[in-house]
Amino acid sequence: MTSINSKRKPIALNAENLRLLGGAVRIPGYERIGLPQNILHIGVGGFHRAHQAAYLDDLLRRPGFTSWGLCGIALLPQDKRIYETMQRQDCLYTLVERDNEGDRPRILGSIGNILFAPDDPQGVIEKMAAPETRRRLLHQSGKRGVRCNPSGYSPRSCASRSSCLCVRLSCRGSCAPEGARIWTVYPYVLR
Repeated sequence: MTSINSKRKPIALNAENLRLLGGAVRIPGYERIGLPQNILHIGVGGFHRAHQAAYLDDLLRRPGFTSWGLCGIALLPQDKRIYETMQRQDCLYTLVERDNEGDRPRILGSIGNILFAPDDPQGVIEKMAAPETRRRLLHQSGKRGVRCNPSGYSPRSCASRSSCLCVRLSCRGSCAPEGARIWTVYPYVLR
């Protein structure tokens, strides 16, 4: 629920209610219906939503930049909560930008859809293999225990390091988290 004024009744965040926010918060100034979902992002965690999806939202607000859109993939069973929340909110969410001048909330709409892999693995694979899908992204952070072996040395866990760049081109897929490896390779077999 989003509450703009504590004296008002909270407004459920969804596409239909955007017009009710009445300028109190910045809303997507672009038409979300019809945006392509040609960027797939495996994982729709806080980092992705606060940075990558926000940067795309900034671009979509500029004239002539509506040829890109996101589809998030909730890959793991523990991602069901974010999947259900994003579904309920029509994939809209609030980002609060904070600095010395104060807080600036805005509603982001660059994520057009979210898929839940445990419920529909075939649908996720088909979406990843679809010709209109132009980018497939995976950002690994947190404590999920990525194993990497980019240069032939014995694998080591990156989870305990504060900064680890495991997924990179030179890995040729060997650095993907175990749960994501099949999701990033199998769609290419279908193409």
